[in-house]
Amino acid sequence: MLTLRGWWFFVALLGLLAAALATATATFVLVCFAVLSWFLGQWALFAFRLRRAHGRLGIHREIWDDRTPLETLWARLPAEVRLTLESPVAFPYVWMVDRVPPLAQRVEGENATAGPLSAEQPLELGYRIECPAPGLLRFEGVKLQVADLQGFFSKTLFVRDVRVVRVLPALADARGQIPAVKRHNLIPLPGGHPHRRAGTGHELLDVRDYLPGDPPKLIAWKASARRDRLMTKELESEVPVRCTMFVDLSNSVRIGAVGRNALARIVEITASVLQANAAVRDLTGVCLFDEAQVKAYLRPGRGTRHLYEITNLLTDSACLLPRTDDVPLSRLLPTAYGVVQDLYPDWLDPGVNFMPLWLPFWAAQPAYTMPRRITPAKHWWSRSLHWLWRRLNDTPFGLRRGRASRFTAYYHRLYKARKQIAAVLAVLYDLGPGGLALLLEDDETCRGYVQRFLAEHQVPCPLPFYDDRGEYFFGSPGKIDVLAGALLQAVYRGRDNELFVLMADFLETGPHLEKLLRAVRVALARHHQVLVVCPWPPSVPMPQRKKIVGTLRVPSNSKSALRVPAEDDGIRSEPTTLQDWLGRASAARLHHAFAKVRQEFARMGVPVVLSAEHEAVGMVLHRLQRLRTLERGLR
Repeated sequence: MLTLRGWWFFVALLGLLAAALATATATFVLVCFAVLSWFLGQWALFAFRLRRAHGRLGIHREIWDDRTPLETLWARLPAEVRLTLESPVAFPYVWMVDRVPPLAQRVEGENATAGPLSAEQPLELGYRIECPAPGLLRFEGVKLQVADLQGFFSKTLFVRDVRVVRVLPALADARGQIPAVKRHNLIPLPGGHPHRRAGTGHELLDVRDYLPGDPPKLIAWKASARRDRLMTKELESEVPVRCTMFVDLSNSVRIGAVGRNALARIVEITASVLQANAAVRDLTGVCLFDEAQVKAYLRPGRGTRHLYEITNLLTDSACLLPRTDDVPLSRLLPTAYGVVQDLYPDWLDPGVNFMPLWLPFWAAQPAYTMPRRITPAKHWWSRSLHWLWRRLNDTPFGLRRGRASRFTAYYHRLYKARKQIAAVLAVLYDLGPGGLALLLEDDETCRGYVQRFLAEHQVPCPLPFYDDRGEYFFGSPGKIDVLAGALLQAVYRGRDNELFVLMADFLETGPHLEKLLRAVRVALARHHQVLVVCPWPPSVPMPQRKKIVGTLRVPSNSKSALRVPAEDDGIRSEPTTLQDWLGRASAARLHHAFAKVRQEFARMGVPVVLSAEHEAVGMVLHRLQRLRTLERGLR
């Protein structure tokens, strides 16, 4: 509570009082006692105000556009956040800062203010934000620093007021998607395309002899007059265009900050196609899947309710963060401890979350709760030695990890952070009386709850990408089987020619695409169209499309030809640091993987585009346009 200035003032005042008592100067002693009494009185008054204001501070938050308050926001549209702090207790000076959510960006104004606070004079704050991507906007609350006018006493508080606001995808311009010219002597209605079967459409399919029971309005009078017998018209059956979007929600597309990863771009593409189809009354469905199962499946439909349902489902899925069991707990604890210090400073108070000094030495963690990497034996004769080494590590005589490190300062700092984080998580998730001990002893359980805590607060945690053998942790070959099964189910339910858009990460799956390729062949055999949109990390440069402008002829004795460089061929600077070399190697690896995936699907005539390209949405809409005409032929 006492600031550095307050401590120096208090020590100086005690020194002056001691000097006054030593010199026996009555006036000097009286002045020192008066100042000390005033200082102690201000200290007691400040503590009383804090105790009285505990739990009684209120926040009133509103989000406005230019005219009205909003309950939901739109991506890429600015909004104004208005905040009011109310308190029944008067404070002479309060510094307030609002924590901007990770999904939003502050574009105008300041998110901090300072001034006096009382019941008649609340503290107000206003600034403008903009969300570049859809998702969930999570407001945690405001951070306060209460102090007196002299700066002798200070206290940091956090007023929690959790509010989650949906940020819907940006509106897409769907105009110009319906052809304005007549093709193949057809005039397709919005939301439908001609299907060469008899139905109740508007285009003539065939003329046949009249049968008893045919409606009189379908009698072709001119053809009947020419043939001298009644003829009946058969009309084409107009069916709507159906499109199913398969959205990948695996950990590989969640890597990165919220709203700045590959998943955010996938959600934007899906929402743009959905809005464009809704404008022309086409049917759109969504299938959300991950490594284990299909999360949600909505059959192709239309209407306002269907549009809102898919939009809310995509918005809730846009803020997912990756989770893995391969990250060490020691890398998660510093990040989680920083979040706890920022959002729950009162829960780290020694009065409620005490950390004894002897606990790191005494903390007995069972061996079976500490994950250890078991390296396989390379030779047959060393298997017995590996077996004996693993058995000795579980005994008290084994030199396993964590025994000698208990006497280091790093272990003590890390264990203190773990103990305090475990106490906070036990209260947040209601783990019961044994929750604290469970999180202190079991690394697997503690890792799961820490990742859950960081994901709920939209804080990305440091994750390893590759193991010691160079294999990608988030390859997830299991999602290929899930996607193949979902595609076969969609083909089985389909009735007419449909478009299936596969937006999944196939770059690091390796040789596991055979089952999906068989499902794609089944879809193509039933005259459906398939399009692959490959998610691409925003921080990695896309593979360049090099175009050869021309080739100069050289004498025949030359073994090479001179190529004129294309316009987009740029001179790249050579990497100078290790980080540049690693970035160049990772980009080359992704480029090679994308070339292999594109080659596999190109053998079946399935185009593959990157999600980071601007023409990704146009490619999907172009494929939908082909379904509205007879360019695919008859089924």
